[in-house]
Amino acid sequence: ANAQEAITRSQDALTFVVGAGIRHDDNIYRLNSATDVQALTGKSERSDQIRTVTAGIRLDEQFSQQHVLVAAGVTDNRYQTYSNLNFVAKNYQAEWQWYLTSRFTGRVAADRAQTLADFRDYQGTTSRNIVTTENRRFVADWWATGGWHLVGGAVETRQSYSQQNTTTASSSRLRSGEGGVRYATESGDSVTLLERRGNGEYPDRAVDTVALLDNRFSQNETELSIGYRVSGKSILTGRLARVERKHDNVPERDYTGTTGLLDWRWDPTAHLGVNLSAGRDIVSYQNATSSYYTNDRLSIAPIWLMSAKTSLGLRYEQNWRDYQGAVTPVAVAREDRVRVVGLNLVWAPTTMVSVTGAFHREKLSSNISAFEYTANIASLSVQAWF
Repeated sequence: ANAQEAITRSQDALTFVVGAGIRHDDNIYRLNSATDVQALTGKSERSDQIRTVTAGIRLDEQFSQQHVLVAAGVTDNRYQTYSNLNFVAKNYQAEWQWYLTSRFTGRVAADRAQTLADFRDYQGTTSRNIVTTENRRFVADWWATGGWHLVGGAVETRQSYSQQNTTTASSSRLRSGEGGVRYATESGDSVTLLERRGNGEYPDRAVDTVALLDNRFSQNETELSIGYRVSGKSILTGRLARVERKHDNVPERDYTGTTGLLDWRWDPTAHLGVNLSAGRDIVSYQNATSSYYTNDRLSIAPIWLMSAKTSLGLRYEQNWRDYQGAVTPVAVAREDRVRVVGLNLVWAPTTMVSVTGAFHREKLSSNISAFEYTANIASLSVQAWF
């Protein structure tokens, strides 16, 4: 086990979890230092304290060759100053890892997550905007011969916002089918090639020929992924994909690009682990000055198991965002650089209780100064399992 996994808790099939925490954020709306907070919010404070209470349940059970995992929870978020941001997140995860024969297996999964929309993306508004993301997935794997497998499935992703804004529709839905081939070795290394074809829609949006906004699109991807154990202490995983999105009525919003992710996990000792990660994403972000942005990221996250009950983790991350696909002339295309530095200390006095203290600093620099900000977040939380 790596250093992070060495702090364990109860492995009972049915587990309940409760928790509480407090977080201090010194720039809750991710505002530029020149922004008049009083004029924007009616209050003089940039900062806020958020108290959270969490309750959940988890079932992890093996029935013969079938494996079932179900987890659900609620988190109540209460803001001391900006109470208009209060919300209750209701999340769940369910998965059935099915087994028909030793050569024919797969999984059916569903999950839902609710979060407050990141004010990094929606500066200039102080409204609460809750993002609900839901995923449905069916995957089948047929072991054909030797190390060769035929794989395929279907995926549906839904996302909805409690408030519509200038860069997203109030809801979206993408349904995709995928198929391909995977080669796996007895040691667990693998290479997978997938072709994915999908159709998406914005159910609550009408075609807007003035703002150049469409209500549907198609998205196709060709993806190559690998999993390779370099040594007994080192694992390399990655993927490389070519993504193409086309809009039926507004081709000005089309884009094509390459995405990818490369993760290297290294555990040089039983008490030390390091994770290096580099990747690129393409994200739809539609307004007059952009249709999407590319996000290149690089991070390093070491973790030190100080004792059998205590671990210390550090993280340094750089993100470079490049906004592209303007549908009206723009003098300067927006370019952001986001730097995140953080640490967290976890103490598990028993297998049933953990206490976490964390701090991270986030700084956004941009060629458009109005978007720049700095935020410092400190938190303390406790969780108990029984």
